[in-house]
Parts: sequence; structure tokens; C-alpha cells
Amino acid sequence: MHFVKKVPTTEEEEAVRRKEKAIKQKLFCTIRDKIFEKAEKNEFDDGMLDLTQKLLEKNPDIHTLWIYRRNTIESYLNSRDALRNKEDSADSLELAEQKVENVLNNELHVTQNCFEVNPKSYTTWCHRGWVLKQLANPNIKKELGLCEKALKMDCRNFHVWDHRRVVTKIGNIPKEEEIDFSNKLIGDNFSNYSAWHYRVTLLPRVKDEEAFFNGSYRMDDKTLEEELKKVTSAFYTDPDDQSAWVYTRWLLDISSDKEWMILDSRSPSVPVSITFNGDRTTIVMSKATNEDVVQSFLKSETEGELIAYSGLSNSPKTAKIWHFTGTTPVKLVTNGLDVPNYDCKDGNYINKKFFYLAFGIEPHNTNSAVLKLTENCKELIDLEPQNVWALAMYTYCLIATSPKKEHSRILSNLKKLSEELDVKRKEMYMALASRELLNERLRSVDGNGKMAIDNILNDVNSNFSFRNGQVTSLNGIEYLAGFIKELDISGNSLRDVLDIVLPNLTSLDLGSNKIEKLENCEALHGLKFLSLAACPIVNAQSVTDELRKMSSLERFLFAETNLNGKDQMSQVVACLSTECRLIPHWM
Repeated sequence: MHFVKKVPTTEEEEAVRRKEKAIKQKLFCTIRDKIFEKAEKNEFDDGMLDLTQKLLEKNPDIHTLWIYRRNTIESYLNSRDALRNKEDSADSLELAEQKVENVLNNELHVTQNCFEVNPKSYTTWCHRGWVLKQLANPNIKKELGLCEKALKMDCRNFHVWDHRRVVTKIGNIPKEEEIDFSNKLIGDNFSNYSAWHYRVTLLPRVKDEEAFFNGSYRMDDKTLEEELKKVTSAFYTDPDDQSAWVYTRWLLDISSDKEWMILDSRSPSVPVSITFNGDRTTIVMSKATNEDVVQSFLKSETEGELIAYSGLSNSPKTAKIWHFTGTTPVKLVTNGLDVPNYDCKDGNYINKKFFYLAFGIEPHNTNSAVLKLTENCKELIDLEPQNVWALAMYTYCLIATSPKKEHSRILSNLKKLSEELDVKRKEMYMALASRELLNERLRSVDGNGKMAIDNILNDVNSNFSFRNGQVTSLNGIEYLAGFIKELDISGNSLRDVLDIVLPNLTSLDLGSNKIEKLENCEALHGLKFLSLAACPIVNAQSVTDELRKMSSLERFLFAETNLNGKDQMSQVVACLSTECRLIPHWM
């Protein structure tokens, strides 16, 4: 145990321990060999149950032994079922029924003994759940009591939580009762992270199960207000505990119109723009999806194939960005969405509401409960200025309610979090700041009073410049894949090009970024101009694989890089077309 001084053992004591251990090992191996011998002979009987029980109650994590027990029980179940289909077998059937009942009840006893050895034994909990499903009348109340007892010992034992879900499903326990159960646990301990998470899985299904399954669920204002009252009590009780804060972040997401932006969102993927570019069509989806889903929205007069683009892989199975190679504009078939079918012969299809939401233009969350939460977080910051969670949640609230008005405050908060209060999550805050900077750039207004985003969507300007924007990532820019053809992102702090999934790009300036190599550039193979000037490129091998695939490249600028050496430049020359102009120095 911790803080207990070790008492050295004598040689005699150590010898006794080794002898005892050797005896146990020999006994274990003897029983194990008998078990495997019986399995080899297909002898799944009471003897198999007795032998496996002896080992499992010492070590419950031997998955193979649980399989043997299940095989044995299934043989009894099959024998019973066979008798049910026979006539004049009432007495034999009664004995078989009793046998099955006894064996299954004994399994509950065995698994409970195993929990005393290892309460987190995955295989034991799985086996117990299977046994319950075989019982004609499982004692659901007793089983829920076991779960509650186990959770008192360790409230984060996820095996128990999974088992409880199995039990409630078998017993048809109303989800409202499970909500009450989570209330009880949270009332006992605000730090019970698992109980908060359990509410995440239950609340949407209690309020509107159909909407939950089809991905259209949004938390109503009344429920949001009630839940935020609950978490506010937790904030003031222990503001340093993460449990209620993480739950609150989920509440913000599930009650907004941006729920589709969550990684595990159940919202269906839908087209947000469809643009025809002369010989191909670019389809941008709200979130990554597979080819079948994309195809279901399209109707074309000419044949073609769908090509997926992603910064994560050169051959993705799912993606947000797709090209259709048909040579005529497609028709959008909306499949019951709240927008009409659309023929792209009439122009580009653009879901403007989506773009305004995605880039923080409008509408914003004006729920009174969220505004109250914002005030509470600000109050907590005044009381505890070094509290990470309060400042982070305050910032999330500002992004949700007033991203344009509070842009400067949002950036200063994220800077404080990344550099002072929560350095371990620095990259996360920098990525969030980068997204806010991109949003602000797209919200910027030109001399004619037009926002940059509108000029891009209306094809007024296909060139997008974000020089010296202080960004470390470009998450979100992929939604503009159907519109941007020239991109200047020089003078930033990008380390890779994984976010630049813009297959219609012909010009890309990456100069003075922190890029050391090129990878997964499938979406950039149509480039005619590429600049890596003043980037810390490691060597030619770190870029030649992708450069070789850029068959349309006409100019390549690599001034002030390691590619200027004679050997390095020769490798670059070898991988590019003879018609490509190499620019090793500034003009």
C-alpha cells in the first residue's frame, strides 16, 4: 500500500512463497489442461462448468473459459428446446427446464464471485448480461441493486454502466426512471462524470425519441433552462471539477442550430453547395459521408463517377468534399428535406443559411438560459480568475451568442487559456482561435458593403487571401471547396495542408508557414502555381511524392528553402513536368 514501509522478507519466507506459488501454478496448469482436453473432445457438461469455475474465480479475465461455459449452457438450452418440440416429454422437459434454471442462477453466483476478484472484468460483465437474457424471469430489481452497489464502489466503472443499460433494456425500465437515477447520483456527488454522461444518452430519447434517431433533435428552451440550473449548482459547489462543465458544453451544442458540427452528431449529412465547373461538379456535404448518401441526392443526364477528397486520406471512404465527373450540371433531389429540388442548370445550389451558421454570421443563440449562463461564468471568473473551466465556458458562450461583437474578447480569452491557464490543451485553443479568425475574415466587409463570404458564394471573387492571419489551422475552409480557386495563406503558422481540401484550386501560396512536408494532397493535384517559399521543408523526399502527382503544375516557387541545394533541386526537377517553371529565388 502507499506510504506503508516495506518490511524485507527473509530468505526462508521467500522460499516458502516460491514453493506456494509453484504449487498453485502446477494446480492451475493441471486444471487448464483438463479443460482443454474436454473441449477437444467436445465435452461441454457439468464437469466443464466445475473446472472452469475453479480457474475463473481466481482469474476472471480468461475469455476462452467464459466461451466454454457459454457453449456448455447453450448445449443445455438446445436440449431443452428440442424437448419442447416433442410430444409425450412433459417429465423430461420439466427436468430440463429445472436444469437450465439452476445452471443460469449458478452463473449469476459465479460471476458475482468473480467481481470480488476484479470488478472491472469485461468478459465477466458480458457473460452476466448474456445469462440474464437467457433467464425466463430475471430479477431485474436485484440486478439494478447490484449495479447501484457496484457504482457506489466506483462511480466511473463503465462496465457497470454498460451492464445497467443491458438490464434496463431487458426489464423495459422507463427512461424517465433512469433520469431519476442519474439525478440521485448527481445529487450525492456532483463530480460523478459518468452520471452526467448517462443523462446525455437519456435526455434526447426521453424528450423526443424519433427526433433523436433521425438526427433532428434539438433541446427545447424549457429543458435547457432546467438542466443549466442543475449544472450551475455544481459550478458553485466545486468550480474546478470538470464533470458538470463538460455536460454544459454538450447542452450548448445540442440546443443550438450547429449540432451537426459535433463529431458524433446524429444529424444527417446533406448537400450545402453544388457547383458546376465546366467539366465536373463539386458537391460539398454538411459532414463526412459515404458515396451512397451523396449519390442519393444527385440526378444526372450524363454518366460519371464520384470522387471523394479528404485531408486524412488519399482514398477516403467518407468525405465532405466530392467531385462528380459527369459533363453536365446535375439535379439536386432533396429526399424530403425542407428545401425544394433544384436543377443546377439554373446556377449553383447554395444553402446560404448553412454557410451563415457555419461561419458565425447568424443567427446566434439568444436563449435566456444561455445568456444567464454567460453571466454566471463571468461572475465565477471574477471570484476565481485562474479557473480554467469558467473561462473556457464563458468563451464558448460568447462564441455561441455574440461571436462578432465579442471577437476581441474571445481571442484574448483563448490566448490566456493556451498560454497561462491550460497549456496542455494549447493546440485545441489555438485551433479554435484560428477558426474564429477565419470566420471574422469571411464576415469582413469590402468598400461596397459586401461581406467576403457573400462575394465568394456569389462568384464575385474566387480568390481568397488570408495573409498573416495568425492561424495554425484552416478548419472550415473546406466548405468553400466549390468556390475558391486561388488561395494566399502565406505568413501564417500552418504545419500541414490537411485542412486545405479545395480540389478546384489552381493557385496556392503557402509561403512563410511552418510546413516541413507535403502529404495527403489529393485535393491539390490540379494546382498550376504552388509556393513553399521560406517554409522549413526538410528535404526533397518530403515533397516529391505529392509534387509528382501535380501534373498541371506550371510554376513552383521554393525560395529560401532546403530545396535550393544542387542535389535537392535535381530531385525536384526529376519529379516535375519539363514544362513546369522552377523558381528557386525571389524575382
